[in-house]
Amino acid sequence: KATAKLHKERVPRSWEEAAVPSRVCQPTVDLPASLDLQSVKLEDLVQEMDVDMSVMPVPKTEGGSAAGYARWNAWLAAGGLKTYAKRRNEALDVHGVSRMSAYLNAGMVSPMRIAQSANAASGDGKNKYLNE
Repeated sequence: KATAKLHKERVPRSWEEAAVPSRVCQPTVDLPASLDLQSVKLEDLVQEMDVDMSVMPVPKTEGGSAAGYARWNAWLAAGGLKTYAKRRNEALDVHGVSRMSAYLNAGMVSPMRIAQSANAASGDGKNKYLNE
C-alpha cells in the first residue's frame, strides 16, 4: 500500500517537478569533442570501451532510444498493461511482458517517461508494472 501511495503521488508529476539535482559525471573513455560516425568503425569504438563481449546479441532487439520507445508504444497499443499482472510470470508468453529491461538498463529510454506513460494508460496491470 505504501508503494501505491508513492506512485500516486510522484508518477503524475512533470519531469521538471520530479527532477533531482544533476551531478556532473566524468566520461570513462576519452573521446574527441566530435566524432564522425560515418568514417569510424563501430567495432573499433566498442573495443575501446569496457564492454562485456561475451554477451551475445539478443535476436529481434534493436538498440537505441527510437527502438526502445517503439517497442514500448507497440506493447501498450497491443494491450500489454491490461494483462500484465496475470501474464508477467509466464516464461513462454513473450507478449506478457514489455521487454523494456535492456533499454532501461542501458539508459536508452527514460524510466520517468515510461512510468508516466504507464500511469496515463489504462489496464488492470498498470499498478503492478509501476510497482515492479
